[in-house]
Amino acid sequence: MNISLAHIEKSDYLKKYKNKFFLIKISGKEINAPEFQKTVQDLKKLIENGIFVFLVFGGGDQIDLCWQQKNTSQRPQKDEVNITTKKVLEEAVCPAFAKITKKLEKDFCGLDYNLITP
Repeated sequence: MNISLAHIEKSDYLKKYKNKFFLIKISGKEINAPEFQKTVQDLKKLIENGIFVFLVFGGGDQIDLCWQQKNTSQRPQKDEVNITTKKVLEEAVCPAFAKITKKLEKDFCGLDYNLITP
């Protein structure tokens, strides 16, 4: 994700979108990338300027890591698409979700936000 707010701050962009909703999807790879802190700062700037951000995140890499920590076999697949079985949900998806959520809570600390979880 590449949101550059340097030029946006000088424009009417923030005023134009104040009280509007942005839906932003971030992959698990992006969350783990060193550049993610820049993305966090940019998202904070949007929020601080009255833009409502709905952040939807993936976690494929984190799910794979959690699965590999408890299993020697590959995650179940059909036609090269991962299948979420009860075991995968319990041993990989839920733990990965918890880790990502904790990281996002830390990254967005100090902001007035609502975390909506299933």
